[in-house]
Amino acid sequence: MTKNNTKKPVIKDLAFSIIHFCNYNCTGCSTYSDVHFTGYSKWTDYKDIYSKWSERISLEDWGITGGEVTYNPTLPDWVDGICNLWSNSKGIIRSNGSIVHKPNKKLYDCLTRNADQVLIYITLHNDNDLYDEIHNWLQGNITVTDWIDLAEFENINQSYIKQYNSVKSEHWPNLVNVVDDWSSLSDEIKQECVERFNFNPNVDKIKKQYVGKEFKDTNGVTIRTISNRTFLTGSLEFGNDKKHFKLKNSDPEIAHSVCNYSLCHTMYQGKLYKCPTVVALPDFSKQFYLDVHDTDVPLLTSYKPGTVDMSDNDFLEFVNQLPDMIKQCKFCPESFAATEVTASTKKIKFIKRIQNDNSKN
Repeated sequence: MTKNNTKKPVIKDLAFSIIHFCNYNCTGCSTYSDVHFTGYSKWTDYKDIYSKWSERISLEDWGITGGEVTYNPTLPDWVDGICNLWSNSKGIIRSNGSIVHKPNKKLYDCLTRNADQVLIYITLHNDNDLYDEIHNWLQGNITVTDWIDLAEFENINQSYIKQYNSVKSEHWPNLVNVVDDWSSLSDEIKQECVERFNFNPNVDKIKKQYVGKEFKDTNGVTIRTISNRTFLTGSLEFGNDKKHFKLKNSDPEIAHSVCNYSLCHTMYQGKLYKCPTVVALPDFSKQFYLDVHDTDVPLLTSYKPGTVDMSDNDFLEFVNQLPDMIKQCKFCPESFAATEVTASTKKIKFIKRIQNDNSKN
């Protein structure tokens, strides 16, 4: 976060989380949406709060995220609302592709109104490139071009560099660009990374994660697609009895040092959070039983997000501490293993929803 000439804090990249539910089952999902996690937020319930936020902060880039955002029926209201409040910003709507499987006039009209400010960003989690579906969803003449997501490349690159640095010996060379530098490492170093630390970046697959297609129609409505079937180890896993969920029990400093989401600051229901994990934990623990140690139970709900009515000093202190480690970092992994998935919608059939006994009280 930086400040502009009017001394209003500027957030360069902010996610607006508007739904927990997703129809896909991508193991390792950072928002726990690979299980039947439900709930969505209406723009009208929080628009007054966000109006106040627009007076306190400026945005450069933002994204609407979930879950799968197209299952929130108020998605067009969110797009219109954010675009109106932060008219000089640029936004993306993150989707798994469900957005183009059937016409949605209300959403399309909304995107036409805001074509200069927002686009759809589809991450492909299976073999369907959605080429025909996108052409049917858009209107008029459609141009298709290749595009490179430089921001995504840098995120991926830094993620792998963090993992490499967490295991490297002092005499190993540094990695600056994992795509270029990995192949230059000695066979001995690469073998040790693979066999001892399960670290083995697949350069060809990495390239596919930041080189995609851009579709733009007559009305300026734009859809970008990128292929990503690789998910990293998440914080959520099944307990030993396969009936409950549990979280990692990590050294929080180590987990934070390798975290891919430590700068994924998120707005949820009018409040500002450090990362997607602390957004999801309170609601998830109400819907599912989490098998954690008694001393860790308070951590599920004790994170204090930033609020729009904070004093200037308290807000500045909160913002300065956003990149820092928090106690909840212990729930995330100390290292990441990449898993390739082919997403489907079968999770509701094979993952049983576990009602948290506390939610009945």
